[in-house]
Order: sequence, then structure tokens, then C-alpha cells
Amino acid sequence: MEIKKMFGVLVAALFVLSLLPFALAENLPANDVKDKVSEVKDKKEKINDFKEAIKEQSGKVETAKGHVEEAKKALKEVKDREEYTQAKGILIEARQNLVEKKNELLKVRKEFNQCKQDKECLMEHAPYRIVVRENLLRMADVVLAHLEQMKQRVELSAMTAEEKTQLKTGLEERMTKIREAKDLILNAGADATKEEVNNAIKLIREAWKDTQKTLSHTKEKLNEASLGNVVEKLEKLESKFARV
Repeated sequence: MEIKKMFGVLVAALFVLSLLPFALAENLPANDVKDKVSEVKDKKEKINDFKEAIKEQSGKVETAKGHVEEAKKALKEVKDREEYTQAKGILIEARQNLVEKKNELLKVRKEFNQCKQDKECLMEHAPYRIVVRENLLRMADVVLAHLEQMKQRVELSAMTAEEKTQLKTGLEERMTKIREAKDLILNAGADATKEEVNNAIKLIREAWKDTQKTLSHTKEKLNEASLGNVVEKLEKLESKFARV
């Protein structure tokens, strides 16, 4: 009987001892895994922190680059803007002078119509042709100022260097024709005959027609360049949002 009891206790003890490794096997790896998970999590958080810091600094670098480029562009445009403003001021002044001369011309024409049947009165208003001549000169100045202003707009546009050169060459050719017409008027002098005045009018009129075509073409190109610049800015903005 005692032997049976001892045998039973021994079996029970062996059974308990057989379970102990399983208990240890379950407890120890569980702690190790927990530590490993915690360690990996910490490393991942540190990596993410570094990635965020790098991303933030990269953004700051890109922003700084953008500011540098903007500063360079602004510095370059200071001179160009001044020239553009100056050209615009010349145009405004030329237009004002033209209006004044037109008013003078209308005044002389009115007086002329009133006394053209009177020979003595007509002789007194011989400066009529002089006023016409001055009016033509003012017209030439207005056209030249307008062409100069357009040249500055082309220079400030987002066109390629080749397009700018081509358009400015066309504008300069028209300016040359206007200057030739102006020289013809100046060379005729204050005592220009009716035929000389009419020839000058015809020359300026033809030059102006050619100029209008050139200006129309230039404005189309400026509008295209302006639209292209807007599209480029939108693409850059889209790229910035993509990096966020």
C-alpha cells in the first residue's frame, strides 16, 4: 500500500516536472518578444522622427531656394521696370502733346474755313501747314513711344530669348520706318509745300498700318507667354502640394 502511494506521488511529481518546461517556455519567450517589439517600435519612431526632420529641412531648403530665385528675378526686373515705366511715361506725354496739337489744328481749320474765300485773310493763316507738320511730328512721336513700350513688355515677358529677339527686331523695323517719315517732315521744314505734307502723311499712314499688324502679332505672343507663365506657376504649386 505504501509502495502504491509512493508510486502515485512519484508519478504526480514527474507530471508536474514535465509541465514546468512548458510553463517556462511560454513565459520567457513572451517577455523576450515584448522587449523586442518595444525595441523595434522605439527604432521605428526614431526613424520616423528623422524622416520628418529631413522632410521639414528639405522644405525649408526649397523655400530658401525659391526666395533666392525671386530675389534674383526682382533685382533683374528693377531696371527693366524702370525702363518700362519711363517708356510708358513718354507715351502718355506724347499722347497729351498730340491732343494739344490736334486742338490747335482744329482751331486753325475753323479759322481757315471762315476766311478761305478772302485772299488777305488766307495769307494771314499761312501757318496752317506748319500746324499740320507739327501734328504729324506728334503723331510720329506717339507711335514711336508706343513701339518702345511694347518692346519693354516683350523684354519683361516669359517668352524665350529667341522669341523676344524676333519680336523686338520686328518692332525696331517699324520704328525705323516711322523715324524715316519723321525725318522727311523735318527736312521739308516750316515752308513745306502741300505736296510734301501730303507725302509725309501718306508715309506715316502706311508705316502705321504696318505697325498695327506688328503690334497685333506682338500682343498675341504676349498673351500666349502670359498664359504659359500661369500654367507653369500652377504646375509648380501642384508639385509643392504633392510633397506635403
